[in-house]
Amino acid sequence: MTLISLEKVMKQEENRSVLKNINLVIENTSRIGIKMSSEESASLFKLISGELLPSSGYIERETKSIVTEYKDDGLYDNLTVQGY
Repeated sequence: MTLISLEKVMKQEENRSVLKNINLVIENTSRIGIKMSSEESASLFKLISGELLPSSGYIERETKSIVTEYKDDGLYDNLTVQGY
């Protein structure tokens, strides 16, 4: 069962793209890890939880129970998902 689905999601702030063309499907048995900058990951999880609205794209949620945990491993701080 799909709990959360993101399709072509983009988030812009102050005329710059924080997230661009994000496609993600989270199933009820999914355990995921995402490596991105702290700004990108904070925006992504706020979009997933409904705290932020996307600038464009679609987000479907079949659950209201979303647990997030932010960890800073100190690796690859200068890389974005695209650069990684």
